Amino acid sequence: MRWHLPLAFLEQYGTVKDNLGSGGSGHIFSAIRRKDRKEVAVKILPRACVPPNAWVRDAQYGRIPREVAVLKNVKHPNAIDFFDLFEEDDFFLIVMEVFGGSWRASTVRSSDPNPLPLACRPARTRAMDLFELLEVRHLNEDEARIIFLQVVHCIDHMISTHHIVHGDIKDENILIDWTGDEPLAKLIDFGGTIDVAMRRMCGQADFHGTLEFAPPEVILGQAYDPEKAETWSLGVLLYGMINKGHGPFASPEATAFAGYRAIPCSASCSDLIASLLQKKQRYRATIKDILRHPWLSATKPRCPV
Repeated sequence: MRWHLPLAFLEQYGTVKDNLGSGGSGHIFSAIRRKDRKEVAVKILPRACVPPNAWVRDAQYGRIPREVAVLKNVKHPNAIDFFDLFEEDDFFLIVMEVFGGSWRASTVRSSDPNPLPLACRPARTRAMDLFELLEVRHLNEDEARIIFLQVVHCIDHMISTHHIVHGDIKDENILIDWTGDEPLAKLIDFGGTIDVAMRRMCGQADFHGTLEFAPPEVILGQAYDPEKAETWSLGVLLYGMINKGHGPFASPEATAFAGYRAIPCSASCSDLIASLLQKKQRYRATIKDILRHPWLSATKPRCPV
């Protein structure tokens, strides 16, 4: 489908450039902001992709998708930056930062125990997502901890300041910039956020995350605590980061009823994973529990500048 970009957008953002990808709810391309020649990322969000209960009232823009309101209001070094919004009859244009730099050289390191051939690493001029990273680089425990801690700090900010959880934590929703010595991470795609201000229990219909990262209570159609669902997803994420991109469960049935295979890692890391992949949500770790865990005390959070 061809999108006719609004004149107001073209007046401020000329030179539509590269296709940056697409997801379940929109297509993303890059453009150049005229006033300062800065490259930006632009997401086309069709109105038809916004659920009826996912609209909110914003003082600046009026009635908008909750995803936009969250992106606009969550200001954190590990969340993607919002710049602007344009509205048409059939879609919204969400203007955001372009994060990261070229990553071919930065992911090819002599310390990588199992390097892939250069031909398997396409040159990129912007950040990869964590899923892509795990396809080309086997993270050691320290590298996984640096990325994981940044994600947890962002989620903690969302809960503490905005009383929401991300709702769709997975490797594809975490951008990685590795142009420096250590990886920098940013969360993207806030369309699945859930309000936890009242500590309410949600039903299966409230879950808009990815099944592979969903907790047992969601798989079984039971009421769930959104924060505990979030920490389960973090457990799946951490397990995959340590285990070369392979998750702990092969199917929804395994998520609900089976155990997971132990993986080579420190005892402290294994303990954290176990506290997150606790099938009974009342015993599962909270975000604050994660931040207090000894495994994370070995490093300080790194934030983009």
